Amino acid sequence: MTAKQTKKKQAVGRPKKVSDEQIALALIACNGLLSNVARRLKVSVSAISQRVSKSDFLQEVREEAEEEMLDIAENALCDLIKNSEHNDHFKSLCFFLKCKGKKRGYIEKQIILSVDDDKPLVFAREKPPNA
Repeated sequence: MTAKQTKKKQAVGRPKKVSDEQIALALIACNGLLSNVARRLKVSVSAISQRVSKSDFLQEVREEAEEEMLDIAENALCDLIKNSEHNDHFKSLCFFLKCKGKKRGYIEKQIILSVDDDKPLVFAREKPPNA
């Protein structure tokens, strides 16, 4: 048999049906990362993204999964601070917290809404020249 003959044919037609419960369990298992959820359920990322955006329940599950990861990152950061000889992952943790922990104040820049027209005014904090 040739390589072409051994490949399985992909199903054509309607996408696989996945329940909200299956998506919720995958969101928890995959820490809210949609690409991992899609891979786990064997559906497209856009299908998962659409389902989550349309469901208050799935949005809440995703937010809870992300909050749990933030808790884990904060605890790991505290452990690193306490045990200063183990600073291998310090930069990785800081990066994660700056990206995902904006609601908790882990930010590189401040966004302030103006009182007059609700347009965001962005104030970026400059890094020191030798950083």
